Amino acid sequence: STPAAPNHCSNALATSAPYHTAAAGLPSALIEPRSGQPYAGGDSLSVIAPTCLVADALTKVALFATTERRDALLERHDARLLILSADSR
Repeated sequence: STPAAPNHCSNALATSAPYHTAAAGLPSALIEPRSGQPYAGGDSLSVIAPTCLVADALTKVALFATTERRDALLERHDARLLILSADSR
């Protein structure tokens, strides 16, 4: 029988980034909710949260929300944000 994987981690990590589509010359699959247009930025955002569902949802919120709203939601969901700036790559 296969041994159970150790449970060392109680968090999940999710990332939203446009670099794969940008490298292919395609518009981003990330859609700016206010304009309905593809995300034109180049930053990569990762969120560490208690579940994968929350981490994934918060990557989109973090990308498009105001800083104040983003920070409040991250705190409410006990999540942390990692930003890889397009300028730093």
